Amino acid sequence: MSGPEKEFGEHTFADDILLSGDEIRGYTAGEELTRAEPVEITGDYEVGPATDAFAGVALYNVASGEEVALAGDDCEVRLEVSEAVEAGDALAVDGDGAFEIALDDADAVAVANEGGGGGDFVEAYLSETSGNLGE
Repeated sequence: MSGPEKEFGEHTFADDILLSGDEIRGYTAGEELTRAEPVEITGDYEVGPATDAFAGVALYNVASGEEVALAGDDCEVRLEVSEAVEAGDALAVDGDGAFEIALDDADAVAVANEGGGGGDFVEAYLSETSGNLGE
């Protein structure tokens, strides 16, 4: 699903990650992030790769310390999936920078709008964000 590259300011977008939605938030990258990578809040207005929580999807590649825009709840985006999915599958963060089929409702953060194989970018609707749970 690659399209022509588009340049916006200092960022070049190889693919359009954001398809629609208004829930775009700005944070600082706590470490290097890749476009479409799921992220979580790791500090004051800082995000890093998602492991335990989900704040959104990075819209472009950034280095640590750079500003990054995130697509959040109610956005339609292109996500990388780590396994075959079908339209309607609930998706969860896989812990390796992509998404997989959710094993239960508590883990689901998106719904696939179309099917695809492992490594593909598929269109999906972001339906949840979550924070870290207390112990």
